[in-house]
Parts: sequence; C-alpha cells; structure tokens
Amino acid sequence: MEHLMLRAKEFWEIKTTADLIETTQLAQAVCLRHVIESQRAAAPVATGVCYYKLTDVYPAASWSTVDYYGVPKLSYYVVQNANKPVHLMLSFRSISAAEDYPLTLLDDHFTLSGKPCTAVVTGYGKTLQPLFEKKVDFVPDSPVNRVTSLRLTKEEQDEILIFSLTLLCEGKTEDNTFYFVNYAKTPGILKQLPETLLEVTVAEDVILKNTGKVP
Repeated sequence: MEHLMLRAKEFWEIKTTADLIETTQLAQAVCLRHVIESQRAAAPVATGVCYYKLTDVYPAASWSTVDYYGVPKLSYYVVQNANKPVHLMLSFRSISAAEDYPLTLLDDHFTLSGKPCTAVVTGYGKTLQPLFEKKVDFVPDSPVNRVTSLRLTKEEQDEILIFSLTLLCEGKTEDNTFYFVNYAKTPGILKQLPETLLEVTVAEDVILKNTGKVP
C-alpha cells in the first residue's frame, strides 16, 4: 500500500476505494506514457520498448493495463496513444512544469516524410482557458524528428496544468494528445476543472462531440 500510495496521493486525497482506483490508475498512466515516449524519442540509442504488463492471470490489484475480466484501465488507452506510429510528443523530466520541453514527432513508417506539417501546442490553466498557443511549421524526414524546444515563461510554468498537442499535415489532423502537469502542487485540482458538455450520436459509428465552452 505504501508503494501504491507514493504517487497516487499526488492527484488528490484518497478517502474511498473509488479514489484509490482512480488515482493509482492515473499514476500508472503517467508513468508508462513518459517512459515509453522517452524511449521511442531516444532512437537510435534505444531501439525498442515494451512494457509490463498487459493482462492478469487472476483478479488482483496489479500493474496490468487490462484487468482479469478484460476491462481496459485508463493506462491502456494512454499506452495505446504513446505507441501510435505517428505521434507528436513532449519529453518530460518531472511532473512539475519545466522551462523547456523537447517537442518530437515520431513517424515510424515515414508516412509524413517530405510533407509540410504544423505542430500546435496549447497550454491550459485551472480555468481551462488558453494560457498560450505555440505553432511550429516543419517538414518531417525521419522516424524521429526533433521539431523544436518549447520554452515557457515563468508565469506559464506556474500556471499551466494541461498541455494539448495537435499535429496537422496538409490540412489533416494526424495526431492529438494531452499531458497533465503541476497537479501535485495542488492535489485535487484535476477534480476541480470546469465541466463541459458532450453530445453523443449513435449510428453506424458512435460520434462523441464536445459542445461545451472548454476543452
């Protein structure tokens, strides 16, 4: 329990079983994502990465990303995102905001090689209003593309809670991802974010649309 609580309590105070489940799964997701992405971005020094573990062989509170009953945990979807063949990412050294972040495009199969692309990084604070939006135009030419070093002002470092990344190539959205940061400074802040409205349309596909005023 001491090991489980070490990072879980950084998200918010754990009072119930539901709190324990949510915070440990968030901690697992954050840990796996940053390690997987950092190893992918380290190529060719690192030539591959696999994580422990996918499933359980019996019901347990464990490090699996899909539980014994076949239900994916939060970390399953985060790991899926971190392993996408085309993926725009930031490199993290801490869960506290830093002065600069290497911005990297991973393109395993040279899908975007030679195509004009734009990386859009938006920072949000506790009201989910944009603190900044930074755009970088570039042309990928390798599996690991060092796009730029994203630098933050002292004010941005203090206020940012969420990074949102979007990759646009030839007018098409190729990747989206987001990161939590600074949440340990005020445990519980992620549960206090403004709510939005979602619209669900069910036909041959299920379409989930954000119709609210915040991301």
